[in-house]
Amino acid sequence: MLAKKSGQGVNLSLVASRGTSGAFGDTPQFGARGSGEDMRRSLVPAKIESIWVLIDAHFVSEILGAEPWLPIPDARAELPGVVAWRGRAIPLIDLAGPLGLRPLAARQARERTLIVSVLQSAAALPVDAAREVHVFPSEELRPLHVRSLPYASAEIDTEGTVMAVVDLERLIKDLREHGQAS
Repeated sequence: MLAKKSGQGVNLSLVASRGTSGAFGDTPQFGARGSGEDMRRSLVPAKIESIWVLIDAHFVSEILGAEPWLPIPDARAELPGVVAWRGRAIPLIDLAGPLGLRPLAARQARERTLIVSVLQSAAALPVDAAREVHVFPSEELRPLHVRSLPYASAEIDTEGTVMAVVDLERLIKDLREHGQAS
């Protein structure tokens, strides 16, 4: 994993010797050297209010500082507005609501903004803090039993803190389906 400074943020470029082709193009397989060896999962710890969650690093393209955003009138709490990024408007996805926390108020910013690419779409995720990528052996991922958060797919106990892995693909699919039904 290489981190390059880009403006006020950090551009994450994934480096892997092999990958698989999927909906996101080439998806790196960390630690994949052959059958029988354990797979590794690269995750970005992010804090929203008091809750630490993990985001798959292969979705994260940049970590920026606090980004201003434009509210959309009568928008859902999970999609309250848009962020200007690389000359275009991308949706702001507020994870606070789906995690059972207080959603962002109009124009309220968080300290960091993760730019993610999921299901061939870019989006901005405002978070209070983000840390460097951590690589975990897959066997450390376990079914949810301490953290029961919506859109969590697994959890990891790291340094005495249990963090849920957010399933961004499922969240984005649900937001799209709900948007089409409205």
